[in-house]
Amino acid sequence: MRCGHRYFVRENGTAPDSPTRIDVLGLTPTTAVVKVDMENDAIGADYIDFHTLLEQDGRWQIIAKVYHQYAR
Repeated sequence: MRCGHRYFVRENGTAPDSPTRIDVLGLTPTTAVVKVDMENDAIGADYIDFHTLLEQDGRWQIIAKVYHQYAR
């Protein structure tokens, strides 16, 4: 099973008409926690993600993700 955003987009296409909101829940010089709400993605799903990010050598990386897809 392949995971990750790039595989999802490759297999399902983009979602240009997806209302999306990104909120920064916490931020330090080297860490962040963000919440991503998206409606009607490429497969018609609504979901919420919580991402934990870490900055190293000038580059931000997602190091943890919690995901929930809402039932329709």
